[in-house]
Amino acid sequence: MTALGRWRWALAALAAVSLLAAAILVSRQAPVAPSPTLVVTTVTPAVRSFPTRQPTPRDIAVYVSGAVATPGVYSLRPGSRAQDALAAAGGPVEDADLDHVNLAAPLSDGEQVAVPHQGEPAPVATGGRGTAGTRGPTPTPQGVWLLNVNSASAGDFQALPGIGQVTADHLVAYRQQNGPYASVDDLVKAGLHKTELARIRSRLTVQ
Repeated sequence: MTALGRWRWALAALAAVSLLAAAILVSRQAPVAPSPTLVVTTVTPAVRSFPTRQPTPRDIAVYVSGAVATPGVYSLRPGSRAQDALAAAGGPVEDADLDHVNLAAPLSDGEQVAVPHQGEPAPVATGGRGTAGTRGPTPTPQGVWLLNVNSASAGDFQALPGIGQVTADHLVAYRQQNGPYASVDDLVKAGLHKTELARIRSRLTVQ
C-alpha cells in the first residue's frame, strides 16, 4: 500500500470514530421523557344522618265515677289532670259537689276519680296513690275496680253486672234518705236481692 492509500485509510477511520463519538454524545444529552404519574383519587361516600325517632308516650286509663254525666274508663294523655278526666266523662252533673274534688291534681295510669253528689260524704282513697280530692280505691290485683257504694251514682251501679236502672235508682235513693251505707250488706235493705249482692260483692267496697 502506498503512502497515499494509507493516508486515505487513516482519514476514513478518523471520520468513522468522530461520527461514533458524536452519536454517543448526542444520545447522552438527549432529554429523557418523564414517566407518567398515576394519580389515585379516593372518594369517601357521604354519610346520611337520620333524625332520631322519639317514642310516643302511651295514654293513661282513668276511671271516672260518681256525679258525672257518663261514668266510665277513659284514655287520657300523659300529664292530664282531674279536670281533664271530668271533661272526658261529659262534665259534672247539676248536683255534683266539686268542692271536694281537686281539679288540678295530676293523674297517673290506673287511677279512679270519684265525684260525690251534694250531701254525700266524701270518700277517702285507699292504696298507695295520691288523691285528686275524692278518689276511689285502687283496683284489685286482678285489675277489677271496687265501687264505693257511698259515692256511686246510679250510672255506676248500672255498670255492675245484673243491676238495672230501677235497682240502681233505689240504691242511691236509700242512701240519700238514710245516710251512708255502713256495710255492703246494707244494700239488701235498699232492695237489692241477696243473690244479686252475692254476684257483685267482690266488686263493692264501703268508705
